[in-house]
Amino acid sequence: MKQKLLELIHATTKKNKLPLRILLAALGVLTMGFGMSVLEKLNFGTDPFTCMNNGISMVSGISLGTVALLVSAVLFVVVIFTDISSIGIGTLFNMVGFGYSIDLFRFVWVHVGFTEAPAGAMRYVLLVVMLIVFILAVSLYLAADLGSAPYDAMPVYIAKKSGIRFVFVRMAWDLCAVLIGFLLGSAVGVTTLVCALLVGPAAAVVQKGVDKLLGTV
Repeated sequence: MKQKLLELIHATTKKNKLPLRILLAALGVLTMGFGMSVLEKLNFGTDPFTCMNNGISMVSGISLGTVALLVSAVLFVVVIFTDISSIGIGTLFNMVGFGYSIDLFRFVWVHVGFTEAPAGAMRYVLLVVMLIVFILAVSLYLAADLGSAPYDAMPVYIAKKSGIRFVFVRMAWDLCAVLIGFLLGSAVGVTTLVCALLVGPAAAVVQKGVDKLLGTV
C-alpha cells in the first residue's frame, strides 16, 4: 500500500504544467464554495453532497466545513483500499476546501447583509447564473486531473466492480446522500436535481478546453 501511494504521488507530481493544474484545482474548489453558498441563500437546495453534510451539521452542531472534512476523511480511507489511483493533490483540496469555503462565504454574506434571497425575478436570475458558475467550477476542478474527491471516487469504483452503468450508480449514490440530508432536515430543491444531472456533461465540455490549455491534446 505504501509503495502504491508513493508511486501515485510521483505520477501526480510529474504531470505536465503542474503549477497551472494546482491553480485550476484550487480556483475550482474555491469557486464551488462561492457558488454553493449563494445557491443555498436562494432556498433552492444544494448539491447532494452538501445536502447530506448540511443535515449532519444541523443535527450535530458541527460546522459544515468540518462535517464535509470528516465525511470525506472516512470515504478517503475506503478509497485508499479500493481505488487508490483516484487520489491526488486535488483530492486534498476538495476535502479541505469545499466545505470550509462555503463556511467562509456564509460568514462574508452575513457581514455584507446578504441574509435572505432576493424577491421576484432576480432570485431566478441568480439561480441560473450561480448554477452555471458552480457547474463550471466543478468541471474546472475535475479537468485539472489531480485526483477526485472521495465522494466522487466511490461511485466510480462501485460501477467498475458491479458492472452496473456508472450513470445509474451515480444517481443512486446521490439519491442516498439527498435522502440522508432530507431526513436530517436539510433543504432539497432544483439545485440538487440540476447538479446531479448536469455536472457530468458540463465537465466533459470543459475538459476539452482545459486539455488544450495544458497541452495534453
